Amino acid sequence: VELKRERTLFGGLPCIMPLDNATDPAEDHGQASVESLQLQRVGAKAMLQRHCDLDEDPDAKVLIFIGRWVKQKGVDHIAMITPLLLNSHPEVQIVLAGPPDDACGLYAQELLAPMAPLFPGRLFVCPEFFALPGEFRRGAHLCFAPSCSEP
Repeated sequence: VELKRERTLFGGLPCIMPLDNATDPAEDHGQASVESLQLQRVGAKAMLQRHCDLDEDPDAKVLIFIGRWVKQKGVDHIAMITPLLLNSHPEVQIVLAGPPDDACGLYAQELLAPMAPLFPGRLFVCPEFFALPGEFRRGAHLCFAPSCSEP
């Protein structure tokens, strides 16, 4: 039932648009022009794409999840909708990284492992601890955070 609801939710999106929140307010050094923030995102996106073996495409929309692959975080749900997102939105690239720490994480790993070769340059899957330099995150358009439950 949940998967059907998620497929309905994401499948009906006409396009995926970025949010213009490319900086961490803690790093604010005064006023910055929209143009300089856009240039930061372009540079960060290119670095992120190179780091994760994605196609360097300035028009791509990069979606990321980096964290423990556990039921609480909903990574199994992300794994289930990944092919739908990639098939229905050719501009999307997805980065999924982190160690599987429970049965749901292992299930996500089983779903994602055979998927990566089907989407070369568009899907990066790393089922282990993965340190992504902070500035690279500015290149992402969306960070997945489904959070199925809180302890």
